[in-house]
Amino acid sequence: DTVNVAATISNGSSLTITEKGVCYSSTNNIPTISDNATTTSVSGNAFNVNLLNLTPNTYYYVRAYAKTSNYTGYGEIIKIKTPCASYSNFPLLVSFEENETNINCWNQECGTFIANKWDFVDTVETSGAINSAHSGNRFAYIHSDWTTGTQTVKLVTNPVNISVLSQPILKFYHNQKNNYYQDVLKVYYKTSASSSW
Repeated sequence: DTVNVAATISNGSSLTITEKGVCYSSTNNIPTISDNATTTSVSGNAFNVNLLNLTPNTYYYVRAYAKTSNYTGYGEIIKIKTPCASYSNFPLLVSFEENETNINCWNQECGTFIANKWDFVDTVETSGAINSAHSGNRFAYIHSDWTTGTQTVKLVTNPVNISVLSQPILKFYHNQKNNYYQDVLKVYYKTSASSSW
């Protein structure tokens, strides 16, 4: 992954700056040039630096720096998180077991006041609910007592790069409590992070 960092050196017009850039670390919350550093040769006090080959789904501590012949000055520390890697190796088989790493980056999208969320569980306490997995021990579960109006809670995967597939197929097992009120299960997709579902 790549992150672009923009920085400006303040009050540096009277200094002879010999090097400038951005230092960063995933383990040291006060990064220095002894950790990882990317320099720039751009003249002037404003500059941009691309941090390359970062580990996906990882927090980094980042700050700009500038050096003179006898001093290194640092900017404010910011904490960033790199995005999750996209799925590109197929077939992609995902379970909800304790050691399943393919779901570490999954998240949920829902309205502000919706209390019902997806959980990965091995049993449920709700009377009459499905309480066992199709295979393995754990499953994705959501329960709602909401009987009026609409609540939508999306369980969102990492991006899936299906451009390498001639005929992508999605298959999953779904079960639902036999009840007067029935939830609707929908599969949503979007073609980019900024597009609509």
